[in-house]
Amino acid sequence: MVQIGNAAIDDETDNQGMYDFFGTHALISYDNLRKIRRYCDFSRAHESAECRHSLLKTDADVWNAIDVYNIYGPLCLDGNLTSRPRKTSVSKNKLFSTKRRKKMHE
Repeated sequence: MVQIGNAAIDDETDNQGMYDFFGTHALISYDNLRKIRRYCDFSRAHESAECRHSLLKTDADVWNAIDVYNIYGPLCLDGNLTSRPRKTSVSKNKLFSTKRRKKMHE
C-alpha cells in the first residue's frame, strides 16, 4: 500500500482537487462547481471562456474571504500585526508576578 500525505501530484490533479474541495466544503456554490466540472479540463494549457469565468468567480469568492489552508479558522486582517513576534516577559505578566509566586509557595 502506498500512502501519500499532503503531496503535490501534478497540476491537473491538484487544481481539480482544489476546486472539488471548495465545492464539497460549501465554499463555493454547487452551481459554480458544476460549471467547473463541466467546462474545465485541467489537462489543457488553455481553458474555455466558460471555464475561465467560473474559475475567476471562485477565486474571487474564496481567496479573498478565507484562509484556504485553515477554512475553519478566522481570517486575520489586523494591520497592527508585527512581521516578527515580540519577546514576552514572564515578569511583566500579572499571573506570574513575584508576589503571586511567593503566595503560591507559602
